[in-house]
Formats: sequence, C-alpha cells, structure tokens
Amino acid sequence: MLYPLHVVPAAWRTIFVLNPMTGFVEGFRRAVLGLPPDPSSLAAALAVTFVALPIAYVVFKHAEATMADVV
Repeated sequence: MLYPLHVVPAAWRTIFVLNPMTGFVEGFRRAVLGLPPDPSSLAAALAVTFVALPIAYVVFKHAEATMADVV
C-alpha cells in the first residue's frame, strides 16, 4: 500500500480493505502522524484475518499430503 486509504475511490475502498494488511498499515501511518487509529479499518483487518486463517489451515492440511518433504 503506497498511498493513504482516503485517496482510494469510494467504489473500490471496500475491496481494498479486504486486504488484512490495509488496516494495520493505515493504523501505523495514522499513529506516526499523531492521529488515533481508525477502529473500523482495524476491525475489518481482524475480521478478514480471523475468517481467512481457519480456511487457510484447512486448505494447507488438505494439500499437505501431496507436498514434497524434501526438495
């Protein structure tokens, strides 16, 4: 993310916020500027993370049997 969230067009902002790093990077940027973090973008980042993590774990466990242990 090279630019602040407010420069993203409103139509694309919802899709943009689905990236879990967006909330954390935006919160860090605001903290560096002396502003309080935006709770909604942090909540969206946490929600996407908590949804994606179990799905990724199940997919990994399913694919683990076919992965090579030694390259």
